[in-house]
Amino acid sequence: MPDSDPAAALLAAFDTNTQVAPLSDVDPALTLDDGYRIAGEIRTLRTRRGEDVVGRKIGFTNRTLWPIYNVDAPVWGWMYQSGVPCSYPQV
Repeated sequence: MPDSDPAAALLAAFDTNTQVAPLSDVDPALTLDDGYRIAGEIRTLRTRRGEDVVGRKIGFTNRTLWPIYNVDAPVWGWMYQSGVPCSYPQV
């Protein structure tokens, strides 16, 4: 995966149902903030091509799991219309 544009590379992998190595294999210094920045770039790419953001998925809300996965707060990611099988009308 070219490290010059990880967002485009990840989106291409998603579009082609292709597995890729973790980004941290290319850049071991990758941080959670870097991940959120890349996710934001993917969001921009997906909305530019007409995909609708319908919400966020929040994970690691159970604090007892944090030490097991080496996290110290909940994490989240964007959800898109194409990934929600049954959506309700927006209010």
